Amino acid sequence: MASIGLASATANPVGKGLLRRERPDRAGVNLPAGRTVKMPGSTSFPSGHSASAFAFATAVGDELPLAWLPLHALAAAITYSRVHTGVHYPGDVLVGSLMGTGAAVAVRYPSHALTRRRVSPPRLGPAAP
Repeated sequence: MASIGLASATANPVGKGLLRRERPDRAGVNLPAGRTVKMPGSTSFPSGHSASAFAFATAVGDELPLAWLPLHALAAAITYSRVHTGVHYPGDVLVGSLMGTGAAVAVRYPSHALTRRRVSPPRLGPAAP
C-alpha cells in the first residue's frame, strides 16, 4: 500500500502539477468509438494508472515471486489500455510505469533493511573465563 501511495503522490499531484501536458486529441487520430472511455480531467503526463499498477506489481511480486510475472503482465495490460483508449501518449505510460517501479523499490528496500536489523541474532561478547 505504501508503494501505491508513493507512486500516486509522485505521479498525480507532483508530476501532473509540474509538467501539465495536455491529453491526446482523440478526434485528430480517429479513434474508434468503441475504444473510448471518459476523458479524465487531469493532465496527461505521467500516467497515474501506470504508476499505481507497476507499484503494486513490483511490491507484491517481490514478496510472492510466483506472482511476479502475472502481476507485471496485468500491469502492462493496464498501461497499454491507457494508450489504446486514447487517454495517454506512450511516453506518459512509460514514465508512469518507471515511477511506480521506483516507488516500490524506494519503499521496499529501506523496510527490508529495518527488518533484517530487527531479526538479526544478538551479538555475543567474548566467552566468560
